[in-house]
Formats: sequence, structure tokens, C-alpha cells
Amino acid sequence: MTMRTSLLGGAALGALLALAIAPAADAKTKHHHHVAAPAGDGVKGEIDELKVEVQSLEAWKDQESAARAQTADQVAALQGQLTEANARASRAEEQVQAQIQTIPGEVDAEVAKSRPKTDALYIKGIKFTLGGFTALETVSRDHNMTSDIGTNFSAIPYPDIPAAHAGETRFSARQSRVSGLAQADINDHVHIEGYGEFDFLGAAQTANSNQSNSYQPRIRNLYGTVDWKTDDGNAWHVLLGQNWSLATMNATGITPRSEAPPAVIDAQYVTGFVFSRQPQIRLTYDWHKEFWAAISLENPQTTFAGGSNVFLPGITVINTSLAGNGTGGSYLFNDTSFSLNDVPDVIGKFAVDETPGGHKLHIEAFGMARNFYERVNVGGSAILPGTPANRSTEGWGVGGSIEYQVVPKVLDAQVSLADGDGIGRYGTSGLSDIAFSPDGNMHPINEEMILGGATWHATPQLDIYVYGGGEWEARTSFDMQATPGGAFTHGGLGNPFFTNNTGCLIETTAVPVAGAGSAITAVPNCNGQTRYTDEATIGFWHRPYSGTFGHFQWGLQYSYIERAGFPSSTAAAFGSVPSPHTQENILMSSFRFYPFQ
Repeated sequence: MTMRTSLLGGAALGALLALAIAPAADAKTKHHHHVAAPAGDGVKGEIDELKVEVQSLEAWKDQESAARAQTADQVAALQGQLTEANARASRAEEQVQAQIQTIPGEVDAEVAKSRPKTDALYIKGIKFTLGGFTALETVSRDHNMTSDIGTNFSAIPYPDIPAAHAGETRFSARQSRVSGLAQADINDHVHIEGYGEFDFLGAAQTANSNQSNSYQPRIRNLYGTVDWKTDDGNAWHVLLGQNWSLATMNATGITPRSEAPPAVIDAQYVTGFVFSRQPQIRLTYDWHKEFWAAISLENPQTTFAGGSNVFLPGITVINTSLAGNGTGGSYLFNDTSFSLNDVPDVIGKFAVDETPGGHKLHIEAFGMARNFYERVNVGGSAILPGTPANRSTEGWGVGGSIEYQVVPKVLDAQVSLADGDGIGRYGTSGLSDIAFSPDGNMHPINEEMILGGATWHATPQLDIYVYGGGEWEARTSFDMQATPGGAFTHGGLGNPFFTNNTGCLIETTAVPVAGAGSAITAVPNCNGQTRYTDEATIGFWHRPYSGTFGHFQWGLQYSYIERAGFPSSTAAAFGSVPSPHTQENILMSSFRFYPFQ
């Protein structure tokens, strides 16, 4: 019944389809005249087509179900990936936020690198830097020298001077210093600088040009420099003005402000230190900051052996050796003597900088040529001048120094020495360059100098230093006769027949003389010329504060100094003194504030 009903339904459906497509079939038969198929076959074909369609729909349904299942799996996978992506994004965001927190500090650090320092001013491309310090210093000596914070080593008093039996203590702020540095780059190859450094140790009427400028205001250094860099990495350097002499040791290279004076409180440094500060013209060349060569023309002055300028009859000499000759004129005090000089001092230096095994090493050597000049009048009288003439003689000097980091950043050592004829003014003690023979000729005095020292950087705030040095002059004496068989005239430096040391150990007082009714003032003789000075010094610098407002440091120093004179052959009632000798014990302190460093 069911099958029949289905067949009848299918037949009805087929009839209806047949009726629906009949017009189309009729349209086609009008042109093609096809023969119609039997009705039963048409119904059967329709049923077959419907079955195929049903099967197709079932297949599509199965595909849709499979596709939906696959889509669900993909959606689930995508959901998992999205969840993981969200987790990674959260973690990345946390990392970014953490990095963002560090950016201000990093930016500030980078800005600080390029930001002008607070101790410098910038005007039209020129950098101005201030420097210097204020100082309160004290000095105590067991023999009074009536000296400020700088020691006059060659004038330590012998016992014949009453003041030598009294000590002295002085407070001083005169070593306070002010400096200024101007710097600019003309282009990538040319750099220029101007530097000035001043203190308050000028001595007005005693100012001279012998060693360290002492005019007022006192110029320590005042110069301009030009530096040219070449394409191959080398450089030329020119200095014009007043600076440390080229003979002064450097800590590195041969550039200004790299000099290495002893780190002591004493403004005259240490015996054996080779230096001067004077006007000069200097040319330097460096090979990659490793090898250096320089030449300098420097202001000449001559120091003379005092107390021995005894000449033959009819001989007069115009120079600083005699009172009234060579005194100052325009802009120079008219009671201070200045030597006659017509040729500058010529100094050349070669230096090497290396770092063997990480230890900084600086080695340098210098040579010096000097000329000494005078005007001599031989013979004649008050009416007839005789035969005046200019005379000159030559001097020379060689020396060098070594700066070495024994233990990097912990222990530094240095040694320097010099030897030559007529180089006394370049030594700390300021000994003589020239001695006169009785015929008026000048003779350079041979001198040797040596200095050794070490600095222990015990902590970043504490440095302990020790130095030892000396300067020795050779005897340069002469004995001459005006006529054969006549009396000898003794002169020069250290002449035993001229030197009289009989009173060097006796204080100048009223001395009773045998047979006299009362005390008669007798002045013992002591013209012992300095033969050598030597010194041993130890001290420290402590820096308890260093920060935004500069730094403060203080230090103590003890020095033991000896001075000895040439021996004398003279014997008198007071007794002979073969070689006068004296010493000085000095204690110094310093309190310095550096506002710009």
C-alpha cells in the first residue's frame, strides 16, 4: 500500500511536471518534429533523476557536515592561537613598559654627555673654562729665612746671621691661583687655545726674569696655541707666550699643561727640579701621540756668582755682576739688575709615550744651547777709555726624565737629571750660571741636577709622596797676575784663596778683642759661596670632598734641606772652616678649595 501510494504520488508528480514542460516541448516540436516518448518511460526517468538528485543532496549534506566539523576544528585551533597571541602580547607589553621606565635615565645620560659642563661657558663657538683654587697655607722653619711659602734654597742662612738662630712661622694665602682656558675648533683640522694662570706671589721691587716670573700681577702662564692635525694622524703644535720651559719634565707628550712639577706645597718645589717659566716661541710635532719632537726659543737671563767679582787693575765689566750696571729701565724696577743678553736660549726635546704591559711610560731627553754676553773695558783712565769690547761665551746643557706607572693607578715613579755648563738658572736652587775670571772673561759653571720621586695613591682620596734631589756646582776659580811676578788676583767660584769662611759658624755680635778696654764689634768673614743643596721631602694630599661644588683638599709636608759652601784656605783667630754647612727643617700645611674642578 505504501509503495503503491508512493508510485501513484510519483506518477502524479510526473504528470504535473509533464504538463509544466509541455509548452516548451511544443515549442521545440514546432521546429524539430520529435516523436513523443511513452508516458510510462517519462515517469520512470523522472523518478531516476529524482533519485540521483536525492543522492547528490545526501552527498552535499555529508560534505557540509564534514566541512562544518573541519571548520569547528579550525576555529578551535584559531581560538588557541589567539589565546597564545594575547598572552605573548601581554608579556611584550610588560617588557615594553619596563624598558620605557629605563628610557628617561638613558636619555639623561646621553644628554649629559653632550651637555656643556657646568664649569664652562660657551660663547660664539668658544668654550671658556675657569680654574684655580683658594689656599690657606702655613710654613714653619727652624732657621728664619724671612720667606713666604717658597723656599730660597741657596740662601739658607749660615750661623753667622743672627736671624738663623730664630725660627719662623708664617700664614699665607698668596699661592691661591686663578686660571682661564679658551678653546675653539676652526675646522676639523685646526684647534686653537688661549690659557692664562696667575697667583699672588709677585715680589714687586725684587721681581726679575731669572726663573719664575715674579712681576705683579704674577704671571705663571699666559700663552696661545694652535694645533694642526694632518690627514695621516700626526699634528703640528705652536705655542706663543709665557709657559713652563721646554726643559721642564712632562708627564705625557710635549704639550702645555702636561708638565709634571713635584706635587709639593712649597712654591719653589724641590731641589734638583729643572724648570723655569718664561716667554717663548715653541714648535712641536707629534707622530700619532706616541713620538714627539719640539724646539723652543726662550727668554735669556744670566745669573752670576756673587762675592767673587775681583778684576785686574784697569778691567771693568758692564753686566749684572757690578752694582749699577744692567739696572731696570722702562717697565722694569730701576734698582733690580738684569743681565745683558742678545741671543735667546735654544732648547730642543724628544719624547716617547708607551704602555708596556699596561704600565704608562714617558721618556724624554732635551738639549740646551745658551749664550752669555758682556761689555768689557780694558785699561785706560778716566779720560782715555782704553779698549772697550763686547765679549760672549757659550753654554750648554743636556738632561732628561722618566715617568713610569709602577703599579697602574696605585704607584707612580719619576726621575730626572741634567748636566751642563751655565744652566744654574734652570735649577730650583737658582745657582749661578757664570763666574768671572780676573781678566773680565765669563766662564760657564758646570752644574749637575738630579731629582727622584714617587707617589702612592693609597686610596682614591689620599696620595702620599716622597722626593729627594740635589744640585751641585763645580769649582770655577782663577788666579791671575797683572804683570809677571806680580801679586795674584783670586776670583771665580769657590776659589779657596778668595773664599773666607772664618766667621760662618760664629754669630755676628760684639766680640771682645785682647788688649781692648771694651768690647769692640768685630764682624767675622763669611762669604762661603754655595757648593750644593740637597733635600728630602715627604708629604700627603687628602681630598675629603669632591662633588658638584668642586673639591677640597688638604695636605702636610716635611722637608729636610742642606746647604754647603766651598772650602776656604783662610785661617784666622776665629778658626778655619773648611766647608761651611747649614740645614733647614721645614713643615708646611695647605688647605685648598677648587671651586671649578
